[in-house]
Amino acid sequence: MKQTAYRLFLLLLLGAQLLPFASCLHTPQETDFSLTVADPQITVAVGEPVTYRAELRSLTGRRYALEHAWPLISVQVYPEGETREKIFGSAAFTTELQPHETIEKTLNTEFLEPGSYIVWASCWFEVNGTEFDLETSVAVTVTEAPSP
Repeated sequence: MKQTAYRLFLLLLLGAQLLPFASCLHTPQETDFSLTVADPQITVAVGEPVTYRAELRSLTGRRYALEHAWPLISVQVYPEGETREKIFGSAAFTTELQPHETIEKTLNTEFLEPGSYIVWASCWFEVNGTEFDLETSVAVTVTEAPSP
């Protein structure tokens, strides 16, 4: 009886030690993450300072080690109809994303001309050898600055 209880204790102890690594066995899915432009200001006057915030969020209770280039999240603004550029860094980084955690990247800018623009956010990373290439965009209308 004593030997059985000891074996059970050892198994429980081993299981507790391996629990933090259980997420390594999970094959992540694209639905485990979201990339959004949070609360975007979609109508802006010329010369008005504006901040756009892209948010990468874990939608699960798992911890992930994101392997990525720098920056993890890219936020760009370009005139509607023009081609955007994907930005990929050359150095390798690892960022821990905790359960339900949000990582954000902000872009402070102002528009110099009226027109239609796109705020585009992208994020590329790998988890356990699975690649993720997330992107999202928001249309912005820039109006003439109000007359003084």
